[in-house]
Amino acid sequence: MAGKRSEAWLEEFADPEDLLSPLRTDNINERKLWCAVLKNAVDDSRGDPVGDSTGGDESEHSKRIRILCAKAWIAYEGREPGTFRWVLDVLGLVGYTTVIRRALL
Repeated sequence: MAGKRSEAWLEEFADPEDLLSPLRTDNINERKLWCAVLKNAVDDSRGDPVGDSTGGDESEHSKRIRILCAKAWIAYEGREPGTFRWVLDVLGLVGYTTVIRRALL
């Protein structure tokens, strides 16, 4: 009997992973923020120049660290708030996680 109760409970959800998904937002400002986070990670993973308002040059060491950190963030498989997968989920792109990750790593 307990098994049937568990199955009935799971049938209420189209996708059990929806239990782990963050609330998607319709707030345009929040979406812009997470798009900017994603764009920053893409730029950093490629080693694109930093938008430094001071006009200073970035050292090679600093650039390598920035690239490695961005790639580590992209490669991380977690789903906690603020992770790569979570950001893609918020933006409605979670179905493209593997394709985007492969393109960036």
